[in-house]
Amino acid sequence: MTDYRAVKFILGLVAGLLSYCCIVISASGQDTLSTPKVGIFLNEKEKAWVAEHPVLRATNYMSWAPLDYFDGEKPAGFSVDYLNLIAEKIGFKIDYITNDSVEEIHRQLKNHEVDIAHALVINEARKEYLNFTSPYLEMPLYFFGRTGSPPIKTIDDLKGRRIGVINGIASATVIKDYYGFLDLVEQQSVVQAFQSLQDGKIDVFTVVLPVANYTISRNAITGVEVIGESVFPELNQGNPIRLAARSDWPILTQILEKGKAQVSDAEFRALSNKWQAEYRSENDIGLTDEEKNWLANNPIIRVVADPTIPPLEFIDQNGRIRGMAGAFLDEIAGKLNVRFEWVHNKNFSDGMTIFLNGGADVISAIVKTEERQKMMNFTESYISLANVIFTRDDSQVFSTMDGLYGHKLAQIKGFRNTEAIRREYPEIEIVEVDTVSDTLRLLATGEVDATVGDILTSSYAIAQEGYTQLIVAGETPYATELSMAISPKKPLLASAMEKAMQSIPASKKVEISSNWLSVKLDTRQNYTLIWALLAGSVVVILLFLIWAFSLKREVARRQRIEEQLKESKAKAQEANKARSNFLANMSHEIRTPLNAIIGFSEVMSSGVYGDIKEEKYREYIKDIKDSGEHLATVVNDILDLTKIDTGKWEIFEEEFDILNCVQDTIKMLGGQAEEKGISLSLNSDYLKRGVRIFADEHAMKRALINLLSNSLKFTKRGGKVICYLSSEEDGALRIVVKDNGIGIPKEKLDHVLIPFGQGHEDHKQKDAGTGLGLPIVKHLAELHQGHFILESEVGVGTTATFWLPHFRVFQNSKSG
Repeated sequence: MTDYRAVKFILGLVAGLLSYCCIVISASGQDTLSTPKVGIFLNEKEKAWVAEHPVLRATNYMSWAPLDYFDGEKPAGFSVDYLNLIAEKIGFKIDYITNDSVEEIHRQLKNHEVDIAHALVINEARKEYLNFTSPYLEMPLYFFGRTGSPPIKTIDDLKGRRIGVINGIASATVIKDYYGFLDLVEQQSVVQAFQSLQDGKIDVFTVVLPVANYTISRNAITGVEVIGESVFPELNQGNPIRLAARSDWPILTQILEKGKAQVSDAEFRALSNKWQAEYRSENDIGLTDEEKNWLANNPIIRVVADPTIPPLEFIDQNGRIRGMAGAFLDEIAGKLNVRFEWVHNKNFSDGMTIFLNGGADVISAIVKTEERQKMMNFTESYISLANVIFTRDDSQVFSTMDGLYGHKLAQIKGFRNTEAIRREYPEIEIVEVDTVSDTLRLLATGEVDATVGDILTSSYAIAQEGYTQLIVAGETPYATELSMAISPKKPLLASAMEKAMQSIPASKKVEISSNWLSVKLDTRQNYTLIWALLAGSVVVILLFLIWAFSLKREVARRQRIEEQLKESKAKAQEANKARSNFLANMSHEIRTPLNAIIGFSEVMSSGVYGDIKEEKYREYIKDIKDSGEHLATVVNDILDLTKIDTGKWEIFEEEFDILNCVQDTIKMLGGQAEEKGISLSLNSDYLKRGVRIFADEHAMKRALINLLSNSLKFTKRGGKVICYLSSEEDGALRIVVKDNGIGIPKEKLDHVLIPFGQGHEDHKQKDAGTGLGLPIVKHLAELHQGHFILESEVGVGTTATFWLPHFRVFQNSKSG
């Protein structure tokens, strides 16, 4: 790495990270900030809010490693760990919503489908739907180009070049807004951008260094280098990243800010050391005196290396560890001034036994799992390889793992993927063997139907053994992410090896990967071997072509299915429209005779045609009237719901006092409450001063009637129904109806918001509803750009909240 690039790395990353990572030391030499008890730094209102929201949803962008990504099993990255630490201190849990599209992530944030975002840069557009905390990290932008490209020092140097930017990222938006005259080429991911740079589709790519270096090392990207730092003044403020929360929950931003303040400098530094390589000179990788002393006293390190997985690792004729893992061990040995010696294990399973019994200090190539992390320490991963399905060319083609149900699979004993397949696909019969060669031998002889292995070692073994009948048949969700493992009894060795691994430059990692991915063998003029290798290469190429052809067929099949789904969707929409029209027409036809039935029953009850002396006949007439009125309510609900579904419900907006509307509705239903012996009351901050809103008064009254009627219907005699209004900090208004009735089962809450959905299966419920009232309220809230929230617990009661946005609310309309 040149002095220029080294200086830029230090200025761009280390200064940005370590400025937040200084450990505060007290006079006694102890860290002055200790981890507080959960949430004690919050005020009572904030504690109550956290208690009401124990689980919050947060973004997880799949392709922004090492800040924010998905490692195949769970969300990971510096920002994910940072948010988890803050959440732990505050006292809530995070449910991450993973997505590979920046636009989709921001759509979810706008629609409040996600509550918290992280690793975000602030801009004006985002401030419309997000509230931001103070920054927690600075990530300067750099320009990457093909090796030997002219440097970027001014904006003029960018003219005439195709510049790759990640679609939806804040920096890309700024560049588009201020420098539209530049030739910008949108890219969907960092990996795609670097591939475009390699292929000559773009000339420059702008990205933050940690993300770039992580992508380069993990994807064996070559032929690219840093050619300059950001020349855009709008982006030269350190590119600070922040946490953000949905704008309708300002209290959440306050809580997050307080949680950030509880993260000690030592904790922040620990996260930084875990995720960000500290770019130091080759002779100084940051070893402590304690680590240096331990290494000086223990210069020989015993290593488990699997001799059966070339070219990842193997043992040469002199007993030295070779292959990709061996090359990384050589780099680490030079930095730590130690020597790694092989413990002569036969295979991986044998090596694990030796390691766990204390006969080895290090495993050179192993996949990290949660179970293994309990028994050993791990370095960062140094290679990631996709796993595919291998089978015979004369057998059934298994394009996915699901196709292997009921078949035999040869897998290596003790490998992580073997256990994952056994756990996730119990219908597959697994035959365990010791080596890659054993799996391929069983497959070639027909003793098993397939094997799942990484493309590199399996293809190498196929070529070496001459198994020309074996092909790549399909893809799997698995990948081989190799790290080095260190005995938990050697913590100083573990920390030293992690520092050594992190200090290996990205260019060196790429060089090692390239050397061994190309599979260098004996260089003597052995023409038999040369022809064998050429034949093997042709086989590998054919395997890829066959795989590509099978994938092409799969894509075509899925396209046909997609067209069928579109056609089915169109038919469903037509059927839905026809249903709505039918319900509307039917309801209109029923109304006329229904009104006559209700009218005649009222006339007969009034005694116009003479008194009805028989008690049972009076009860019959009352039943006829009550049933008619109930049916009329159902018809009206159907008509209203049909109007909403077909978009024919017209909102007649005007300014009016919502408090008067609520009071009128309560008076209207007061008799019903009194008859049932239920307390119906209004409790509001606005009883004296009122509050005016801009909305459809008829629609609001309809929603209130539905909510209050529901509460009265499902609250027993002696119960309470309370209606109250309250405002949020941003001026939004909440209209809440709360009862202590029978409640709704948790699993039914979504169901009751669907037309005709019932909260209870009890057919004996005297006042069972139609299942239309709550869906209508939900639609009316959405027509007013608000939303409807339903919370309930069986035996405790129900709370229904009609939320109106701040721009519809005009407060303090009356004097006190």
